[in-house]
Amino acid sequence: MLRSIRKCAVVGGALALCASSGCAVLWPATESARQSVGAPSHGALLAAVRVPERAAHMRVFRRESEGGQLYATRALRDAVLESAQRVARVAPGGAELVAGDFSAPFGGRIERHRSHRNGRDVDLLFFALDRETGRSVPAPGFIRYDREGNPRDREAAVRMDLERNWLLVESLVHEERYGVLWIFCAEWLKQSLLAWARAHGRDPRWIERAERVLHQPGDAAPHDDHFHVRVACTTDERQRGCIDGGPHGWWLARAVPKLDAAPHDDLDFYWESPERTIVTPVETPARTRRRR
Repeated sequence: MLRSIRKCAVVGGALALCASSGCAVLWPATESARQSVGAPSHGALLAAVRVPERAAHMRVFRRESEGGQLYATRALRDAVLESAQRVARVAPGGAELVAGDFSAPFGGRIERHRSHRNGRDVDLLFFALDRETGRSVPAPGFIRYDREGNPRDREAAVRMDLERNWLLVESLVHEERYGVLWIFCAEWLKQSLLAWARAHGRDPRWIERAERVLHQPGDAAPHDDHFHVRVACTTDERQRGCIDGGPHGWWLARAVPKLDAAPHDDLDFYWESPERTIVTPVETPARTRRRR
């Protein structure tokens, strides 16, 4: 019997008991119970899936025994594993994708991160090339890159692999069921990736999506040493308390519709696009928002 229960909460059918020694989460053993709760910076993760430490064309930067956090929603896990395989198919013979932290088994605060608390965030190290030979090499770590794609640490014998990093971004925005909401990275690296894609004739639909999803955060480091990928809440998760923390790209309405949101809540993400043929803004009366 727990002697010092500080908090007891029922969220989406899951019972969480927090004591001085930690938290225990009890949930029904059903697929519908798998969910992300709260926001990336103050949330929890129920019935998470574990990301393998090594898979086809992918490995983690830190094993769980080394302090790596390897738990996520199913959508995020699939996005990483499947995108690693797509990159390898399009650009064979390259190094594997290296993934940093996902979330803790039940979410919540973890070392090294202010977010990553509800299973919808992951850090992906940039693909790298040997600076002398130009051959693909394993990412040696979180290497910071300048505007020319060269390492800020001049002792690092690598440079940015624009091709494979673009292919990774392209895979993440192409597959709508992943629900990719943001890919945080430095603005200068974003522009280099988009320029590479245009110069090499990549599909303009995926370029347009990437232009909206790639984003340098304004309240954190510029992310010049990795991609920080965040996926959206599913419709069911959102109805049970999951918070996206940003507007959806219009294309996500087909995979993770915001049935609980008014059409104009995401107005900033509606724009004239040759690809936008399905979703259009719906006229609704203006709503009066109450001050809190």
